[in-house]
Amino acid sequence: MSFIIKLTLTEQNRVTDIIPNMDPAKQIPYLVIAGLLVLLVLIGISMMSKVKLAVKGNLLGSLSMAIAIGLTLWAFDIFSVVDIWIAMLIGALLGIILARKVTMLQMPQMVGLLNGFGGAASMIAGALTLINAGSEDPFSVITAGLAIYVGSLTFTGSVIAAGKLHQVFAQKPVIIKKHQLWTILSAVAGLAAVFLFLLPVYSSGFAKIALILICAVI
Repeated sequence: MSFIIKLTLTEQNRVTDIIPNMDPAKQIPYLVIAGLLVLLVLIGISMMSKVKLAVKGNLLGSLSMAIAIGLTLWAFDIFSVVDIWIAMLIGALLGIILARKVTMLQMPQMVGLLNGFGGAASMIAGALTLINAGSEDPFSVITAGLAIYVGSLTFTGSVIAAGKLHQVFAQKPVIIKKHQLWTILSAVAGLAAVFLFLLPVYSSGFAKIALILICAVI
């Protein structure tokens, strides 16, 4: 019996080490529910590949993701339960308004715009992580820098695509001379900016904010 208790405590300590910023009482339920939600999202994506099940798959994936977001906010004590419900109600209201106004013919540009919002969210999350992280945590710094770089690319590319589909932007493609070279240079500069976050000089203050903006613009 004592061996089982000792083994249980050891496993709990391992979980605590995995999620250090979470209340220990929430960790095991969080991991179990998060695993189930990931499975439901994958099932929803699989259902969306079939015409007859696409609508149900979209609904299943959306609900699972909404629950996952609320679960994460609650588990890490980011917001209170009331704050989470208010945010979900605002999001649901905006979704209902868009669902009523956007026609089926406008869905491609709507999907592009939503994809852009995802990139912007990634960019903002990366920036906030960098502001709070120090250079002594290289994994968080590099992943946050990549989130800013990739998120900004996703945002600008998706907005341009949505604008072209909605005929807000000119339909004629704009080709810059030696664009392949400029693309390579931009990628190298963006990745270099990501690794510059590791330098102590960019660990705090105005220098870090300036580098975040440079990384996003590149």
